[in-house]
Amino acid sequence: MDNMTFGQRLEYTMSNRKRRKRELADSIGYDASSLSKWCHDESEPRLTAIMSLCKEVKCSADWLVFGKR
Repeated sequence: MDNMTFGQRLEYTMSNRKRRKRELADSIGYDASSLSKWCHDESEPRLTAIMSLCKEVKCSADWLVFGKR
């Protein structure tokens, strides 16, 4: 699990919290297409989006960005 990418950690966390992409994207004020790109490591979110994601899926930024627990 330590070798996961940002997108893999995001999808893993979303799955554990039973959050759908569209629902999560709406709750943080982004398009579902943006969230999908983040999940597939096609682009990286801004810091404000990362903080919103962490709040919504209840994880730390260290875990989501760097994989540190």
